[in-house]
Amino acid sequence: MAIDVCHVSFGGLGGHGPIVRTLADQFARRGLRSAVILHAPADDLDDDPAHWPHLDHVVAVPRRGKVDLPAMAAVVGTIRRLRPRVVLCHTHESIPAVFVGQLLAGRRPQVLIVEHQSIGLRRRLENLRSAIALPFCRAVVVLSDDYADRYPFRRWPLPAVRRLTVLPNGIDTDRYQPHPSEPDRPFTLGMGCRMVAIKDVASLVEAMAIVAAEADPTMVRVRLRLAGEGPTRAGLIDQAQRLGLEDVIEFTGSLDPAQMLAFYASLDVYVQATFGETASVSLLEAYACGLAVVASDVEGVRGFVADGRDGVLVPPGDPRALATAIAALRDDRDRAASLGTAARHRIEADYSAAAMADRYVALFTELGAIDRPAPGS
Repeated sequence: MAIDVCHVSFGGLGGHGPIVRTLADQFARRGLRSAVILHAPADDLDDDPAHWPHLDHVVAVPRRGKVDLPAMAAVVGTIRRLRPRVVLCHTHESIPAVFVGQLLAGRRPQVLIVEHQSIGLRRRLENLRSAIALPFCRAVVVLSDDYADRYPFRRWPLPAVRRLTVLPNGIDTDRYQPHPSEPDRPFTLGMGCRMVAIKDVASLVEAMAIVAAEADPTMVRVRLRLAGEGPTRAGLIDQAQRLGLEDVIEFTGSLDPAQMLAFYASLDVYVQATFGETASVSLLEAYACGLAVVASDVEGVRGFVADGRDGVLVPPGDPRALATAIAALRDDRDRAASLGTAARHRIEADYSAAAMADRYVALFTELGAIDRPAPGS
């Protein structure tokens, strides 16, 4: 049986994984069947079907090396078998194969690229991949107005670029909800991410050393929980040990979606230390959970966090500024609570999962990929 929407995902790890899962859930409520192709190096694949509810098919296509022709052939064959009406590609490499697969399936190719790579961190290789992929696409989806204004191909005379569409990410506000803080626990900070160089977790660890060193012994203790795996994790653990923070910082490892809910519930403040984002899903989740947020003042963050109203922005790579912001919220719990309340209201107003899905369905309908308006949830 044909699939309505197929996502081609770069492994399922990182922020876009929850967005794919949320979209699949919302599409299912609108009578649309979804599948996902996980196309990434083997160590980046999250191919446990239990992690991908509401998806009729989860197909792992591990990629070996920069160019893997057998993997590309597998993508072609999978698309031909699933016969999706529309394909949302979250990675550039597979787009020509998706195009061919839809042709072989007897479908008019309806391929959309969702741009996740941060503008300021795009390398020449990413731009080359985009340039190769765009002629095969019907539309380009970006996650913010700022991204659209700075998109390097925005003036190219291609059909996909003429259909450049801003579709912000959304979050399930029923699943992610505020939880009351436990009054007797330590003041708890947290950050969850794929531990890679672009995430400036090292500055956060250094900031915790400053907070711990300057804390009044009579003040409430401060604790940091770090969720996630990745290539920089071992170095961060070593850094924490060198700074004597073994009793201050907890490395939880990778957490599944249910565990992440408990993770957010254990926090008083969420920290997003980073050198650049496209549109942070963890920020959406933290906002939906009514958490005060301290975040780096970088692209992909400054356009979302309203400094002083629903979060606090600090310069990137500046442990002292990060420590000062953390200590200020520790010492003013009422302000932390007020920021969290404003964050929750912002998500409810502008970033719900239902609104995100409705925008995608409207685009599919406009392209003729879905020939009838899907019923609302």
